[in-house]
Amino acid sequence: MTDGRQQREVGPPGPAAGAVPIGLALRDLLATYADVQDAMGRSMGMSPGDVAALDVIVRAQDSPDGVIGPGELARRLGITTASATVMVDRLEARGHLLRQRHPRDRRRVELHLTESARDEVVATLRPLNAALARLTDGLDPDRAAAVLDYLRGATAVLRAYADRRDEGDDPSA
Repeated sequence: MTDGRQQREVGPPGPAAGAVPIGLALRDLLATYADVQDAMGRSMGMSPGDVAALDVIVRAQDSPDGVIGPGELARRLGITTASATVMVDRLEARGHLLRQRHPRDRRRVELHLTESARDEVVATLRPLNAALARLTDGLDPDRAAAVLDYLRGATAVLRAYADRRDEGDDPSA
């Protein structure tokens, strides 16, 4: 006998109650980042792809490795090495990048953001960074720590997923 409501199959439990709205908010944040890159490109007179390239190079320079070459840039952007070379040529011609030979392996080329490009990026993002700082300043220390922990954890999960996809593994395994 039923009371008119549909019966649901019993299966693995769904996500925790808070996971769905948080996941949706994270998805919106990630999608909005692409919109920010588009806006940045318009402000700087650059294509979204060129802005994405600068972002990859800045993040590489801020990482422990500190540098990236054209081949790795192509891999991270999901483009061919030929397309990356054209992009690097364009960014170098605009004064945004410098190509330098690797100090120990002269066959390798490193890409470095110029100071003028870094200054332009900082100036372009200044209003956004100020608004985000005001938002962060409104958090009490415990909430700020929780947000930071979540964002770092989500970044690690997303990075692991992307890395496993790059290697051809099934990330759900």
